[in-house]
Amino acid sequence: MKEKRIQWALHEHTKAFHRNERLTIAAAHCCPAHTLSYTGMRREEVLGLRWADVDIDRLRIDVHNTITFKGNEAVEGPTKTEKGNRIIPLNPALLPWLTHTDDNQEFVIQDAVTQQTVKCMWRRIKNQINVYGATPHCFRHTFATVCHRNGMDDKTLQAVGGWADIATMRDVYTHTQEQDLSRAASMMNQMFLAACDTPCDNREIPKSLVP
Repeated sequence: MKEKRIQWALHEHTKAFHRNERLTIAAAHCCPAHTLSYTGMRREEVLGLRWADVDIDRLRIDVHNTITFKGNEAVEGPTKTEKGNRIIPLNPALLPWLTHTDDNQEFVIQDAVTQQTVKCMWRRIKNQINVYGATPHCFRHTFATVCHRNGMDDKTLQAVGGWADIATMRDVYTHTQEQDLSRAASMMNQMFLAACDTPCDNREIPKSLVP
């Protein structure tokens, strides 16, 4: 049941982010969520993204850096896997959220970010939309599922998402497909039960059908 709530929440909060409904939090806190949603990047990749890596003119993002944490301290490093080093398309819908007030700001999300800062950002988002326990990484799963359902082939999706193992990537949307089948089976069962419970009328059976 919890898994179904999370899947529903992913669908709902992604729509809300894209429509900019019910979100009154600062743009600085919206930017990470939108970037996760529109790019499928890992959380540590988004945190490690520099403005120098964002090519607005060519609509491209160069992913090659990450920020993880040791305690509350940020640790800069390479991507999780070799395939994590990649160039991905920049969705124009993300552009309004890629803003900064300081021309000297180096990182897209925030300079001198800490673990506590990230927790605060996510808490502000959860205060606006009930995500039912979903984490920032769930945006990546949503991205993969949406791309697959809209016809993106596996090789392209693997390249954009930076998965080292294509089987791991397939597990993301295969799990969702299994849930879809389960829901479809439940709906069909309810339909047949409803049909069986519907009383027959008293109309006369045509003589041509009487043996």
